[in-house]
Amino acid sequence: MLPAVWAGGGLKVRQVVTRRTSGVRELPKRERSGEQEGYDTYRERMLKYIPVETVVVWIGIFGSMSAIAYNEEFFPIFARWALILGMIGTWIYLSHVEQVRDRVHLVVSTIGFMVWVFALGVLPFSAFPWYNQVAGALLLPAYVVLVPLIDVISERV
Repeated sequence: MLPAVWAGGGLKVRQVVTRRTSGVRELPKRERSGEQEGYDTYRERMLKYIPVETVVVWIGIFGSMSAIAYNEEFFPIFARWALILGMIGTWIYLSHVEQVRDRVHLVVSTIGFMVWVFALGVLPFSAFPWYNQVAGALLLPAYVVLVPLIDVISERV
């Protein structure tokens, strides 16, 4: 029976919902789905291999510098050093801040940073005569979709 509450000239009914937890054990998400503990799903691997933080830093720094000094003589050299520092920064950030110890993860994410910069179509890659922005646009989704399969491949070998 629901308790009735008198509220300003009309009768309103409210329902009290409680959750009974005594004797009920809620299973962790992985146990409910039948997956092994410690094994990342394809989606989890796909998300963790994308170096979002360092790509955002790259876009912020590189975008600011290109707006300020794109036509300066030193800018192509800056772009090359920024790419190198971005790769090193990806490795350092993941290993020290995120505490990633798996070298495969570190290498894949560092290469992923380069793929993102390549796909953005900016210096230093756009300065190469062989660079094609369509290739960058196709490489990025292929890399993001296929790279999570590395864990599956390494387990089968």
